[in-house]
Amino acid sequence: MKAWLPLALLTVSALSAAPRIVPAPERLPVDLAALARKNPLLQYRGGLQLAPGTAVDLDNALLYLNFDEPAAPLLKDRRGLYRVLESNYTPSTEAHSGDRSAFFRFRRQMIRLRTTEDLWPLQNEQAFTISFWMRPRHFFRSSNLFRRVAYASGERKGIEILLEQDRLRLNLEGVLVYEGETEPSHSIRVPRPLQKDRWYHLAVSFDLPKSTVIVFLDGKEEGRFRLNRDGRLPEIDFSGPELAPIQLGGDFIGQIDELMILAGALSEESDLDTSPYGKLKYNHQSGRGTLPVVPVVTEVFQLSGASEAIDITASGEAGGGSSLRLYYRISDKPFHESDRTLPWIQFADLARGGSHRQNVPQSGRYVQLRGEWQPDPSGTMGPVLKSMAIEQHPLAPPIRPSEVRIIEELSRDGRICLEWRINPEIEIEERGGYLVHVGVRPGEYEAVLNKGFAANDLVLIRRRNFTEFPLTAEERRLELLRPERIREWKRSHIRIFLDNALLSRARFTQNVRRPLPFFERNHPYYFAVSAYIHEQAPSKVSAPARSIFND
Repeated sequence: MKAWLPLALLTVSALSAAPRIVPAPERLPVDLAALARKNPLLQYRGGLQLAPGTAVDLDNALLYLNFDEPAAPLLKDRRGLYRVLESNYTPSTEAHSGDRSAFFRFRRQMIRLRTTEDLWPLQNEQAFTISFWMRPRHFFRSSNLFRRVAYASGERKGIEILLEQDRLRLNLEGVLVYEGETEPSHSIRVPRPLQKDRWYHLAVSFDLPKSTVIVFLDGKEEGRFRLNRDGRLPEIDFSGPELAPIQLGGDFIGQIDELMILAGALSEESDLDTSPYGKLKYNHQSGRGTLPVVPVVTEVFQLSGASEAIDITASGEAGGGSSLRLYYRISDKPFHESDRTLPWIQFADLARGGSHRQNVPQSGRYVQLRGEWQPDPSGTMGPVLKSMAIEQHPLAPPIRPSEVRIIEELSRDGRICLEWRINPEIEIEERGGYLVHVGVRPGEYEAVLNKGFAANDLVLIRRRNFTEFPLTAEERRLELLRPERIREWKRSHIRIFLDNALLSRARFTQNVRRPLPFFERNHPYYFAVSAYIHEQAPSKVSAPARSIFND
């Protein structure tokens, strides 16, 4: 689809449904071809770019054929007002805009459309415009491009647009009635010759209140005639026993693309924007100009969380005054793709450079990207996004804790004393900590504790938070003989006490719903320790230490 659709048609409201989240690998290249399918104003051809097309509001269209259907029998009027009676053409990927055009390879090929009489613009509309792109491949004495002609009482009535050799002609026959007298015909012949294998835009504009019919070729007026006669405007008479269908093609070898009948007339060249991407529209009252902006957003991606920052990379081209602006937004909670409350942060404008890399602190686990394509003021150049990716930098986990053991002599009064060697990473003490794993089988741990009691306070398990280091009788004796050895032991090890009160508190602080292994007399339990700097990147679990609980 190639016309500039109202933005409301591009917005999908799904706020009531659960957000769709896509897990992101360590490096996630954004699928640009998939993004092109999310917005009909974009296309992917070696890069994500604006899809060329006539800038028009489809709400003003009476008929719209864009020929993007993969097969001729599937052709339909996108406005739904006209019915396809015959569709005999070859779909061609050599389109002026969009994916396909109608290629009439043989002289007998044609398209025929029918509608009710009250929808035909010559009958009721006071002003309308017929607009389409054409690409002749061969010239004949006379070829039909657009025709709606009926025969009533032997009289020929209707409109036709012909290609006579390399010249265009508009014929209007038997339709204008002046006080009961029918005007036989009016005709406009375009003097400019056409060339083979070149795209042209043709527009025929009717404005009865202003009494003008104008033919535009590539946005330039090529001819007009006035409808009034002796100061009188005609009546339109297209009635008759036959309601003739519209016919496209017939003795025509070439292509037609993006056919429209629009409600409203063109009075001058500035009314018709035939630029491929939409040119600057200037408001003379406000003194401001506006250019079309085409947005598209990615899905919401879920990061691994085991990193402190991500890199967003993008490359593309935005020359000649066009612009391609890129944004991201990040949150610690899932959000909908169409969320309107979470703000966007611009990280690149490719009009200032061909590639960009943005380092983003990972303040959340959910991220989304957005792009905005804007053509140059003439509407002839558009930006191209060639690549975009999200790169996560996983944190290196700490080394595996070692020398984990149970101090049996100190494990009494319903408590178990657990000791292990402190890791060498100083970041553990600054930003991380240790996790104690408790289970009833080796390697299977039902409880994970990140806090312990120190001086009756519940604190993170870090060496500096546990200043007390209880000693066994043998260690107290050795402390008298070799105090430096015990001091070094205290500096390099940590000892904490575990009991049922700590396990019970962990159930609530960690929102644990599964059964926890509360200590019972004469039951074996297994303990292990892991270390972390970032909670999402813990180390491997240490070798287990076994103890039989004796209260």
